[in-house]
Amino acid sequence: MIKELTKTTRGDIGIIEVILFTCIIVFIVFPVFSIVFEKVALDMKADEIKDIIKDATESTFVALNIDSTSVENIDVDIERFKEIFEEYLIINFNLNEDFSPKENSMVDAPVTINKILFYGSEDIPITHPTKEITYNRPFIEIEVLFPIKPHLYRKAILNALGREYLEVNINYYYTLPINN
Repeated sequence: MIKELTKTTRGDIGIIEVILFTCIIVFIVFPVFSIVFEKVALDMKADEIKDIIKDATESTFVALNIDSTSVENIDVDIERFKEIFEEYLIINFNLNEDFSPKENSMVDAPVTINKILFYGSEDIPITHPTKEITYNRPFIEIEVLFPIKPHLYRKAILNALGREYLEVNINYYYTLPINN
């Protein structure tokens, strides 16, 4: 009787195994690999953005008056710094004047500059509240928000949450050279 039962259901077990195997691949393996690869791609894009922010900050500092920026008591015109920094961002990220992306831009939505602060000689030493790093030299703190459009599964998750973009918040601290 057992032999007869296994003979008649043997084809059914094979189909169930194929369906189960397919479901495991489609619903577990593909999403996991997709999330990992997308995370790596987003991290690489965030690193590129941070490098551009770093270059824009250093270029902006060099574009300021060197005589007033390389002495013991550094005096930075933060409004002029912000204007030059914005120009570099617009050029490097291929943005419009309102920080919305042009075609072939690295970002997918308008960029927001949240903060540009200068900490001069009279403000130091300062200890960073979350990193617990003490700054003993004047520095500039920059915070910029970049929306990046995700792909595949993360896009579906964000759409379900009612969001279209991942927001990458880049914080950069540029320690100013003194007595050069």
